[in-house]
Amino acid sequence: VEIAGAYLDEPMYFPHSLDFRGRAYPIPSHLNHMGDDLCRGLLVFRDARPLGKTGLRWLKIHLANLCGYDKVSFNEREAFANENIAEIMDSADYPLKGKRWWQKAEDPWQCLAACFELTDAIRSPSPEQYLSHIPIHQDGTCNGLQHYAALGGDLEGASQVNLAPSDSPSDIYTAVAKRVKELIRIDAENGDEKALILLDHISRKVVKQTVMTTVYGVTFIGARLQIEARLKEIESIPQYRLHELSHYVAKCVFNSLGEMFKGARAIQEWLSESAKWISKSLPPERVLKSAEEIKNENDNLFELEVEDYINPLKKSIVKIPPNKSASDQMTAVVWTTPLDLPIVQPYRRPNKRQVKTYLQSINIIDSETPSP
Repeated sequence: VEIAGAYLDEPMYFPHSLDFRGRAYPIPSHLNHMGDDLCRGLLVFRDARPLGKTGLRWLKIHLANLCGYDKVSFNEREAFANENIAEIMDSADYPLKGKRWWQKAEDPWQCLAACFELTDAIRSPSPEQYLSHIPIHQDGTCNGLQHYAALGGDLEGASQVNLAPSDSPSDIYTAVAKRVKELIRIDAENGDEKALILLDHISRKVVKQTVMTTVYGVTFIGARLQIEARLKEIESIPQYRLHELSHYVAKCVFNSLGEMFKGARAIQEWLSESAKWISKSLPPERVLKSAEEIKNENDNLFELEVEDYINPLKKSIVKIPPNKSASDQMTAVVWTTPLDLPIVQPYRRPNKRQVKTYLQSINIIDSETPSP
């Protein structure tokens, strides 16, 4: 708040830094547009633009979203704002002494800012011509799965992450939870003990983190730990069986995602397989020896087959033992984005050496040693 007060009515600029993946992050840490509800509620655009008919509608939809009324159609969200105009204006006129309707919102400070903006627009001579400064936030639905569904032309998956036209928004986390429940119900009908324990305990919250991180390469072990943390919060589940139960649920979540996003899973497997081969690749000069080198080697051998001289490249493939990998084997996955930004994925499994002492164990990693 102090920082915002210091820049009151002054133009502000947010310098950004890029990480190795091309993601942009604002450098100012205390006040920025990616901050919490208070930060976002304090910031507006310097240059105003007329709302227009579409902009006025989206301002109302934005306000409904901030109130948590975001699981219905856009028309219903607009209607929600229209039905609560009296409360919205009261919040703008008497934010602390009125009904304080804005404080009930999921994002109260942004809601209050939207109340101010919508009230001023409605009271202006022409709401559609009102010059608005407020940002209208829009968020994707599980962006990783959106990209995979678009790349793979996966229509079923696209509908689950709101890439396909629909009267009301889809919730991928609820859809996965529903599918997991179905799989568990089938196992329960067959007498599976784990399924009987979990039958009434699978919710959106249990599967959300795993679904969200699956497209970013979460391992099965990581997914199991995420689900175990959620199941641990349910008192009626036997705590001593959390490990096997979370293993079972994680398997169901992965199976459900594979069924719902077949195109995404196929692309993900192709990318993983490609990355594996790229990381093991060698430059041509390391693979093929020159014919002269082969001939020199053959001259030093006593027993040679005739065709070895005729086709000196027959023995030209160089085999490098895995435990003696050369530095030029450390090939990274590299590509260039449409913004002409080169991206390098330097993920490697470091070679560790453990040194045990009487006081502690220390893992030593040599960054100069080639890693698989």
